[in-house]
Amino acid sequence: MNDNHLEAGERGRKLANGDLLRVQAIGETNLTVSRMIRNGQAAAGREWSLPFTLSRDYAATSCDLGYALTY
Repeated sequence: MNDNHLEAGERGRKLANGDLLRVQAIGETNLTVSRMIRNGQAAAGREWSLPFTLSRDYAATSCDLGYALTY
């Protein structure tokens, strides 16, 4: 389920199916995330949106884990 009211790191851009998010911080009730806006061949070539906030409840019920990557 999408939250089509949630701006996804860019003015006017709403969160949508298939968006890839990177978790930057985990708080008691919220996650701070960025959305991939350009996929590069390597980590250095990727571009991410400005950080935005999701509730932990929304993330737990509406987001699927794509994969995990550490740098």
